[in-house]
Amino acid sequence: MLPDSEGDSLWASPEEDGGLSGGAPFGYLSTTTEGVIVRVNATLCTWLGMETGDLLGLHLTELLTPAGRIYHETHYAPMMQMRGSVREIAVDVVRADGSRLPVLLNAGVVRTPDGEPHSIQVAVFEATRRRAYERDLVRARDQQEVELRAQAEQAATATATVSQIIDAATNTLLVATDADLVVTHFNRGAQELLGHAAEDVVGQSAEGLLDVEEGRRHADELGVSSQPACLVPALVRHGAPRDWTLTTRSGERRTMSLSFTEIREDDLLIGYLCAGEDVSLRLRLEAAQRAALDRELQSVARLEQADRMKDEVVSTISHELRTPIASIQGYGELLADGDLGTLAPAQADAVAKVLRNASRLSVLVEDLLHLDRLGAADEVPLRLEPSDMAALVVQSRASLDQVLRTRDVALRVQVPDVPVLVHGDTRALERVVLNLADNAIKFTPDGGSVTLTVASTPAGCVLTVADSGIGMSEEDRLRVRERFYRSSEAYRRAVPGTGLGLSVVESMVTAHGGTMDIESAHGRGTTVTVVLPEIEANG
Repeated sequence: MLPDSEGDSLWASPEEDGGLSGGAPFGYLSTTTEGVIVRVNATLCTWLGMETGDLLGLHLTELLTPAGRIYHETHYAPMMQMRGSVREIAVDVVRADGSRLPVLLNAGVVRTPDGEPHSIQVAVFEATRRRAYERDLVRARDQQEVELRAQAEQAATATATVSQIIDAATNTLLVATDADLVVTHFNRGAQELLGHAAEDVVGQSAEGLLDVEEGRRHADELGVSSQPACLVPALVRHGAPRDWTLTTRSGERRTMSLSFTEIREDDLLIGYLCAGEDVSLRLRLEAAQRAALDRELQSVARLEQADRMKDEVVSTISHELRTPIASIQGYGELLADGDLGTLAPAQADAVAKVLRNASRLSVLVEDLLHLDRLGAADEVPLRLEPSDMAALVVQSRASLDQVLRTRDVALRVQVPDVPVLVHGDTRALERVVLNLADNAIKFTPDGGSVTLTVASTPAGCVLTVADSGIGMSEEDRLRVRERFYRSSEAYRRAVPGTGLGLSVVESMVTAHGGTMDIESAHGRGTTVTVVLPEIEANG
C-alpha cells in the first residue's frame, strides 16, 4: 500500500508485512513532518544492515549520500511542501557497512482528521527494478524504428501518391528530390525540424541541407566519394537509417535519423526520398540510461563482493573460535571438578557461569558453521542410521536440566515406552531437540512450563515442543525462521540469542525429509511441531 496526499496508510497488516518482508524488495518507514524517523520495517533494516533501534530518531537525510541530501533539499522537501507527496525520487542510501544501495522513494503526508500534517510515510524500492523498465523502453524504441522503416519503405514504393504522403506526414522529416538531387517536396515536418520554409528550399539543391563534415564522415564509412551524386546512391544501397547531425536555420545542432530510398516509375529512377526523425532526445536518454545502468552494475558488483567477504569472515571466525572455546571449557571443567583445588562457593558459581556462557558460544559457533556448510553445498552432510527419538529426548533431559538450574520452569517429557525410530543423524537430531527446548525455556517466564512430546502417528514420528511462554505476534511467527531474525518481544525483554536457532533446526529437519510447523499467539505460548519419516522397529 503506497502513501498519497490523501493520507492512506502505508503500513500493511501483519500477514501482508510478512509476505513483503520475505518476498518482493519493498521497505518502508515513517517520519515526523520534520523528517525524523519514528517507524521502520524489517525489510529496510535488513537492506541497511541496521537494527530498528539504530534507525529510530535519525533524520531521513542521515541515511542518504551527500548527493542524495542535496537532491532531498532541491526536490524531495520542496515537492512535499507544495504537493504533499513525491513519486519516484531516485537516491542512494548508505548501509551500515558504508556501501551504497540505489533506491526509489515514494512518500506522502499523513494528515489528522483536521487536515493538519501528522507524519510522512515513505515507501522504499530497490532501483534495480528499473532495469526491466529500461529494457522495455529499448524494445519499444526498436519496435518504433522498425515501424518507421516500414513506413518509409512503403512511402518509397507508392510512387503514384508520393506527394500526398509527403504532405500528410507532419511529425516526420520527408524531403523528396528529382534524380539530380533538386528538392521537389519539403514537408511540414521538415519545415518544423529544420526551420526552413518550403518555398525557400524547393527548387534548390539538397546538398545545402546536409552538413559537409557529416557528409564526409558517412562517405568514409561507406567507402565512397563525399559528392552527393555518389553518396546518396550509396546511402540507398545501405538501406538502414543513419544518424546525421544537421544545423537548423537558427543555428541549432540536431541529430536526425535519416534513411534514403529511390523513387521509381516503370523501373526508371525519377528521384530520391529522405525520411527521418529527430533523435536528439532519444540519444540523450540512451546515454543517461547507459550511465545509470553502469552505476547499478557497479553497485551490484560491490554488494556481491561485500556478501562474499561477509561469508568468508563468518566462516573464518567460526573456525578460529572453536579451539579457544574448547580450551575454556576444558579448563573450566577442571576447575569445576576440583582437579586444580577446592573452590569457594563464590568461585564455583563464577566457574559455572563461565561454563554456561562457553557452552552458549560453542552452540553459536556450531550454528554458524552449519549455516556456512549450507551455503557451500546443496544439502547438509549427515550420518544416517536408525535413531530412537523417544530415547534421544529422554537423554537430552540431562542437558536441559543444566539450563533450568537457575530457572523456575517446569520441564515435562512425554514419550512412549517403545522405540520411535527414524532414519537420521543422531547428533543432528539432538541439536534439533536441544535448540527447540532451549528456545522454549528462554521465552517462558518463571512459573511456566515446557513440554516435550514424542509420538508415533500415521504421518510419521511427531516431536512437539510446547511452552506456556510469551508467544509471538503473527508477523514474528511468519519471519522467525529467517536467519538472524529476532522477534520484537526478544528485543523488548532483552532475551539473549542470535536468531539462528529455528533457522538451523528447519534446515536439519528438511535435510531429514521432515517438516516443521510453528503455532503461536502473543501471550499464549508457542508450539513447534516437527514431523519426521518413521521406520519400522524391525527395519
